[in-house]
Amino acid sequence: MLEHARTTNQVVVTSNHDMILLCAEENESVIWIDPRGRQLKRTEFVPLVFGRVEEWQELLAAADGPICVHVMRTRTEVLELDRARQLVLQRMRRLQARKRAQARKQSPGPSLEGT
Repeated sequence: MLEHARTTNQVVVTSNHDMILLCAEENESVIWIDPRGRQLKRTEFVPLVFGRVEEWQELLAAADGPICVHVMRTRTEVLELDRARQLVLQRMRRLQARKRAQARKQSPGPSLEGT
């Protein structure tokens, strides 16, 4: 996907953390659709994207180099790629910790049988 975006002079639009990390590593601009913990429904996603394309184009054109356009439900901010990478890594660590905590809650505790 990233190679296709390069060859066609396009910018990746994603909510995938791994793709944001890849764009940061490859020094390529990216538009990060950030649902902040809740996946966007298609009925939310489509108007969000199509309603802001011109704004994103202006932000990308005004940038001195590759950037991350961080898009949330109510606001948009421009981040340096390194800052976007840091935020994504923090988010991934929190998600992993949450999954581990849920797994601990669901697994039965040690058995007291036979004591």
